Amino acid sequence: MKTILTLTILTVIFIPTLWAQSKNNVTFFTVHDEPFILVLNGRKINKKPEGSVTDTNVASRIRVKIVFENSDLGEVSDNFTLNGQYYAHSFMIEVNKKGVYKISRDATDALPRPAPAYSPPPVTSPPQQAPQVIIVSGNGGTIGQCYVADEEMPSILKAIRSEIGSSSQQTAAVSIIRNKNQCFTSLQIKQIVSIFRFDDDRFTLAKYGYDYAKDRSNYYTVGDVFSSPFRKAEFMLFLGTK
Repeated sequence: MKTILTLTILTVIFIPTLWAQSKNNVTFFTVHDEPFILVLNGRKINKKPEGSVTDTNVASRIRVKIVFENSDLGEVSDNFTLNGQYYAHSFMIEVNKKGVYKISRDATDALPRPAPAYSPPPVTSPPQQAPQVIIVSGNGGTIGQCYVADEEMPSILKAIRSEIGSSSQQTAAVSIIRNKNQCFTSLQIKQIVSIFRFDDDRFTLAKYGYDYAKDRSNYYTVGDVFSSPFRKAEFMLFLGTK
């Protein structure tokens, strides 16, 4: 009896501890941008209705309730278990074939969000480099300016893809972007960022490449690589700080 009581006490202590240690991020968004209030485990997350809501460091098991600003849409509730820690989970809210709102995991759900394995140099002050004299045909290049010809891109992309694992590919991409300081156009950096499968990897590299792009006024086009509306919105906010 004493053993059973001891196990019961340990279980009561241990389970909440596990839940408290979870450090997952969650984002809920409506496909058609209908504003809503998000309630997680009985706690209201946002004060005013929005089309996309994020909460951080949430428990591994969540009770979700979506309260639409338009009362005619009603409410929708569900429960989810979040696997792993330090992951970014995304959920979309949409109408099913029966005309009823439901919550489902986004295609980009469960993206790992640890800090990147590489340690890129500060991006606020790109290293100075003497202009390269390159003559480029068909790419608008002129003598005395640094350009990467479109014909070079397939070999550059192949070199990055040839690395084993995402971390090695990121390291290679960072090295190439840094060494070709302000030679890549926004479109070319977009091609490099598109190599990576997960939005978190794309987001890290897209931010890094900003200070190394020739035409920063066009850098917003890189945002097209993100499959998650949340990540794309976060990227646009990043550009707004520049």
